[in-house]
Amino acid sequence: MAPDVPDSSIPFVPPPWTCKATVYVLPFYVSASSPLPIGIAYAPLEAKSETFASETHAGKHKGGIGFAQVIRYSDTPAGTYDELAILPGSFEAPELVNCKGKHNRITGIWVSQETTLMNGRMNWNIPKHLARFEFTHMNPKSPLPLKIEVFDPSSSHPFFTSTVHPTSYTPAFPFSSNWLRYLGLPTQFLQPPLPTGTPPEVEVGTKTWLRGQPTIESKKCKVIWWDMRQPPEDRQVANPGENEGGTLVKGENNWWPGMGRWRLGMVCDEATLEIGKWDVFDP
Repeated sequence: MAPDVPDSSIPFVPPPWTCKATVYVLPFYVSASSPLPIGIAYAPLEAKSETFASETHAGKHKGGIGFAQVIRYSDTPAGTYDELAILPGSFEAPELVNCKGKHNRITGIWVSQETTLMNGRMNWNIPKHLARFEFTHMNPKSPLPLKIEVFDPSSSHPFFTSTVHPTSYTPAFPFSSNWLRYLGLPTQFLQPPLPTGTPPEVEVGTKTWLRGQPTIESKKCKVIWWDMRQPPEDRQVANPGENEGGTLVKGENNWWPGMGRWRLGMVCDEATLEIGKWDVFDP
């Protein structure tokens, strides 16, 4: 079933997509017993949506290994762009959706241009929103260290800040996201329907659940250090909200609640990302 293409000047780019990029991956553990930090994991549009964020309608958060990914796309069907994606562990589908087991879910994702924004929402229920990205090379003679800052378009303070550092004496290695299943991690994604934002022809809403398995592969990955320390003036979330207990979510010293300052991760150079047409689940 093809999506309803909105009346928009933005071109519709249907799947499959094959993309080339540099991918910075930050893994971290997310406890299922603690509520997700709504103001960090979600944009406000989806945070307020029962169909996307409530346990009753969108399924229970099961925690586990989560990821933040900063991706610099050099070649895609939608053009070049930058992206920050939040995957806070696995989720179970609600009872009304006949799809058993644990699945990944992108709860929040920010991109630097509108073509991928609209098409990501329409093709895969990926809750993309517009952001401004700044990348600063701390050493002009080397790609790392690299300071990464992501801003709400109307703000001068980033809601995500990190400096990525190289590690010493670590060789490059291959990686495929398909290998994660051998570690017991889910590789399929199940995305709930999206609410409609503003403008509606860009932040399009959807009506069905979608499931699929994007892949990332690279032969040139390296271990890196993430310095997650947030400057005092930037310890705020771009999209403040309330968690399930009704407490206002504030910015954390190291971005995510309970996260230490220094985290190991990896960078995948010359990576290929594949994302095809996903299956539709109608409750």
